[in-house]
Amino acid sequence: MSQSKDKDKTFSEGVNMAEKNGFLTEQEKQANKLAAQVMQVTFLFFTLAYIMNFVGIFKVDKGIMTIAYIAGSILLVVPSLLIMKFKMNSSYIKYLVVVGAVSFVTLLSITLTYHVVVLYVYPVAIASLYFSKRLNLVAAALTVVGVSVGQIAAFFLQTLTDDNFTELHGVIVYGVIPRALILFAIATIFTTLGSRTAAMLSNLMGAEEQERLLKNMQQMRASAVKTSAALYDMVS
Repeated sequence: MSQSKDKDKTFSEGVNMAEKNGFLTEQEKQANKLAAQVMQVTFLFFTLAYIMNFVGIFKVDKGIMTIAYIAGSILLVVPSLLIMKFKMNSSYIKYLVVVGAVSFVTLLSITLTYHVVVLYVYPVAIASLYFSKRLNLVAAALTVVGVSVGQIAAFFLQTLTDDNFTELHGVIVYGVIPRALILFAIATIFTTLGSRTAAMLSNLMGAEEQERLLKNMQQMRASAVKTSAALYDMVS
């Protein structure tokens, strides 16, 4: 009797684990699609910004803007194509998406400098779609490194002159460090929200699994009763 209960418990745990893995896999697929859609929308707005600069509304050098647009478009479109067109949903795709977003923001921090400071949070926002603490931390760390290097590179390349930072010391002390701290603070908020949402989904999924398991047990018990009754009728 004890062995039977242990087998039933092991079986139910295996079923629950399989259902949980299936749920997580499906959630990740949906997150991939949503990330791809966000990148597509970003590409459209990026194209609009390029056109507005080309007609003179913005005042960024056309050569610099063209380089940023071409390279940035590739970084936005490639992950989207892999997900939406080629239906790639491997576990590493989310990291490819985040790396693409980080590279996109790094490129803009070099070419468009102070015009894109608000976009520094973009990779962290993309990573938060997956409700993964690890992915959020990876995105935050890579973004801080990328935009910090980008700001320093922009200073030496003089792609767009920022009158607020005329010396490297000023770039680091008043630009790189404060922006990195702010980015980490925002990343902490996104990570906390993602972890809380993941915990809520896990609890909800656990309750649904328990209810489903209870129903299955009731159905098995009813079937057993019917089978026993049928056997009794045949014998009697």
